[in-house]
Amino acid sequence: ARHYARDRGERVLFHSLEMTRDEMVERDMSAVSGVPLAEITGTHDLAPTDHDLIVNEFVPAYREWGARLHYVEGRVGVAEVTRNAQRLSHEHRKTGGIGLVVVDYLQIMKRPGGVSIERDDLALAAMTSALKDLAMNLQCVVIAISQFNNEGAKALTPQTYHLKGSSALGQDADVVALMTDAGRHDETRAGEVDVHLPKVRKGVSGRTVTLSEQRHKAHFRPLGATARSVMSAEDRVDAPAPTFR
Repeated sequence: ARHYARDRGERVLFHSLEMTRDEMVERDMSAVSGVPLAEITGTHDLAPTDHDLIVNEFVPAYREWGARLHYVEGRVGVAEVTRNAQRLSHEHRKTGGIGLVVVDYLQIMKRPGGVSIERDDLALAAMTSALKDLAMNLQCVVIAISQFNNEGAKALTPQTYHLKGSSALGQDADVVALMTDAGRHDETRAGEVDVHLPKVRKGVSGRTVTLSEQRHKAHFRPLGATARSVMSAEDRVDAPAPTFR
């Protein structure tokens, strides 16, 4: 979402069913400024230099591209996501409409009417079908975040059938990206996250991309084989944050 708003200059609708808008903005602040999230949230004291960095660099930059990030908090259904996306697309039609819709996450969204509450698989199938229609109608990217099922949560290399609730999640998606903590299975890879791509409809399926996890600064960064060979686990976890744009 941050990449679309900041780097691509596109409008983003982000529906978070777990975090508040303030919590999401705090993560933007940490990711872009490089100031640890714990300082921003008040868990740790904010250093004077970090305060100056936020005020003098992050805030002016965020005023420009942050206006393209539309965060919505609270539990919603697909119908509400669709209405909000259509409204934004219409309001900003002269400047390109909307580029990205994110839903975090599918399994806790409100279920659509007319579907038995006892058939979670049918409810999820209806939701993914509606989100696919939204992407096609607005010509935008839709990212629907999902949980793993119990088997997938333990798998070394998860597959589409490890998505929780319904096979429709993998069938309706153009791209399936499954993230796993590499350090959980191999302690020498602490601070690394593998992104498995079992399905890429218009590309090459079956590849895996490795990222350096910077959870304390709320972002990830690419990590190639060369970087891995010269970085310790501590370095991977505490690698530099992205520069301002």
